[in-house]
Amino acid sequence: MLAEGIWLRTHPAWLVSSTADNPYNYQTREILKQFEEMGIAASEGNTIFPEGNALIYLKEYFDQNPVVRNPYQEDPREIRSICVDPEGNVLGENIYRKDILDILSEYSPEEG
Repeated sequence: MLAEGIWLRTHPAWLVSSTADNPYNYQTREILKQFEEMGIAASEGNTIFPEGNALIYLKEYFDQNPVVRNPYQEDPREIRSICVDPEGNVLGENIYRKDILDILSEYSPEEG
């Protein structure tokens, strides 16, 4: 906690794992040391998984046939929150044209 009473904590992203030896993790550890010297602790962070842009730009760090399930990927059938954009769009429908409860009850992840 800083002197002003503001709680700060860094949240690093680790490539492959927090113990993996690669230039990205080395740089992350160096940056975390600088924050630690300022009194800002680090959380365990997250692990970058071989999906999306990570597979494109960091593919040399991953197995070519990954069997790791991404724990950050959510099941689209288990909606815990929604985001309505300024135009009223949500889950492929629009709350100005259709009741939100109808949208939620009719939602199918295969369609939307």
